[in-house]
Amino acid sequence: DENTLNNLEKQQRLLMLQESFSQDPWELITKPILLEYPVAPSRRVIVIFGTILGLFSGSLYALYSDKKKDTLYNLNEFQKRIDSPLLEQLLVKDKDNWTESLKLLVENKISGNENITLVSIGDIDNNLIKEITDKLNLFMPKAKVTFSSDFSKVAISSNRILITAAGITSRSALDNLKYKLNNQKDKIIGWILLNYETNYL
Repeated sequence: DENTLNNLEKQQRLLMLQESFSQDPWELITKPILLEYPVAPSRRVIVIFGTILGLFSGSLYALYSDKKKDTLYNLNEFQKRIDSPLLEQLLVKDKDNWTESLKLLVENKISGNENITLVSIGDIDNNLIKEITDKLNLFMPKAKVTFSSDFSKVAISSNRILITAAGITSRSALDNLKYKLNNQKDKIIGWILLNYETNYL
């Protein structure tokens, strides 16, 4: 009869609606393309970049630390603050070569007939200063070489050689020394740099 037909039609529509929901409503237009090798940051690139970044950061920190500590390590910074010629650079770890270096210094850069006072700037080991003094006295028999850590106590008649040390002499010490040198620049022969590293600065 008519009611049965209507019920069957409703059931059919319901089944068709359920079937449409069960199917995947999305359809890919194109298939995805997969590369043969995965795309990701190279480990080698990451290591190199990390190394460079670490070195750069470490250098910046060391520079900041040195500035904060007021200690000089760089030869250029010494030369900017000392208005006298660099006579010699001596490696503390290579004292076997000091004799030859200081002998050449006497022969070529300083007079062997005038008294000289070595003036240390900074907390430099007196044993090192004494060793330099003894060697200069050996090569300067007609003069007298002494050393002092107090610039104000140096005899006015004496010529001076400043002794500095990388990693020990401070910026403030050299800057303060400039005021003391204003009236005695003609007495400053030059300066010697002690270097505790294995290479020259």
